Amino acid sequence: MAYREQGEQDDQPDPESLAIAEITRRTSRLRAFILVPLLLLGLAAGGMAYVVLRDLQFASRGAHIPWLTGIVSFFPTFGGSLWLAPRVADFFVRRALRGWREELATEHGLDLAQFEETTRLLD
Repeated sequence: MAYREQGEQDDQPDPESLAIAEITRRTSRLRAFILVPLLLLGLAAGGMAYVVLRDLQFASRGAHIPWLTGIVSFFPTFGGSLWLAPRVADFFVRRALRGWREELATEHGLDLAQFEETTRLLD
């Protein structure tokens, strides 16, 4: 005798969960597509600023302090990209979500207002 009887299981996935999974995948991809290049750009700018600042210090004083040069060059560039990249990604995700919500609600036969409410955390 089984502890529990196997009930009827619906093999069809819930349309709302499919739509949520798709919109989450799209937002994650778009965020990564924006974040990674901006962070790499900030890192590259920091490296270039370090080399320029180091050369300027060698030319003017004949020496430089590596940790100070690193802070002065990387803090505004890479630190700025750490601050700016998520904001730029959020801006583009908010713009894209308008169309994606309408598209996925229509495609999966969902109520648009309820789907917008459900996916509001992605904004």
